[in-house]
Amino acid sequence: MGKSAKHVRTKDGKNAVEFYDENGNKTSTNVDGKRPWRNNNPGNLQGGKGLQRGLNILNQANPLPGRSPAYGPYTKLGPVDEDGKYGPQTDFALKHATARLGPAKVQDGLALGRFNTFARQAQGSGNAEGLEAATHGAFGPLFRDKDDKSPKVEGGVLQETLNTIGPEHHDDWESLKVDDWIGPKTRTAFGRVLQSEDADRLFGSKGSMIDHS
Repeated sequence: MGKSAKHVRTKDGKNAVEFYDENGNKTSTNVDGKRPWRNNNPGNLQGGKGLQRGLNILNQANPLPGRSPAYGPYTKLGPVDEDGKYGPQTDFALKHATARLGPAKVQDGLALGRFNTFARQAQGSGNAEGLEAATHGAFGPLFRDKDDKSPKVEGGVLQETLNTIGPEHHDDWESLKVDDWIGPKTRTAFGRVLQSEDADRLFGSKGSMIDHS
């Protein structure tokens, strides 16, 4: 049995998607465009814009194959409007991505979408406060359950990403220590990178933080 997803309606009438692993065990739930949470970890929710951004990232990284002219013209899927509203367009895009790419890739894409939304806001305001919470909130559930006390390796992934990008724009770049801890030095480095490069290129495309190939 492979990974699967089932569309259901909650007791209070909301649309939801339940994700299951290869053994048929439910691994996470997505309710009305909010971020999927793993079992026993319902506090990690995602706003609609992060969901929509994640779906657009997934579709950009995994375009539909070309269609033979023999079938005639057809309307291609356009990007999802990133307005934060979970309507029919977002609902269809979520179901389509889940069916086409599988729940694991959808969860990865939504995590990256949520983080990219934070990076956009940080670039616009020039304020990277909240980077630690944004990183762990977006990527933490991909690595462990709520009560798992293992190292927060997503912090180290961010540091490695910054160490790769930083020297491309700053000759005086000092490599961050990859210690999984997001403190003042990591926040400063994150801010410096955003001063030189667009947030969407850094944290909103294939190969950034999570590889969608």
